[in-house]
Amino acid sequence: MKARLFLLPLSKGRAMKLRVILIISLLALLAVSFAAADKPSARSPLEGTWEMTSAKWTENGKVMSMPGDGSGTQLKMYSKGYFIFVGRFTERGKAPIDSYGGGTYTLNGKDYTETILYHTTGAIVGKTFHFKLVIAGDTMTLTGPIPTEEQKEFRSQFTEVYRRKD
Repeated sequence: MKARLFLLPLSKGRAMKLRVILIISLLALLAVSFAAADKPSARSPLEGTWEMTSAKWTENGKVMSMPGDGSGTQLKMYSKGYFIFVGRFTERGKAPIDSYGGGTYTLNGKDYTETILYHTTGAIVGKTFHFKLVIAGDTMTLTGPIPTEEQKEFRSQFTEVYRRKD
């Protein structure tokens, strides 16, 4: 008896070939769909963990730097529109200062914005700060804050340089 495909008669050899082609096609389709499901979604180049390697800032009209006028480091982590940071710094002759905070962020080209949701300096909780952010390879440079009309009190500018940890 001959096998039939869509009511067309087939020889045993042709029916076997068609079954093999059908099984291989289904396996290939399954492999492609599983591979597509395993791919991580595109992430921002900012996402991940960064370690501060240096910083410069103005304090009472004097330019300060780390390392130099102080020592310490900070880790900053970004994920899906949120950031957190934790660090410890020591200025020469002063006790160490622990610093931590976090909130939400947006990145549009080089324009970076942070809204502080919690921070060791309570006075800035709820405020939004604008910065310029540049990523080159495994180095991130954050400069700001860019003064806005609502934040005239922030006259101090700083530059933080980070190295990617992950």
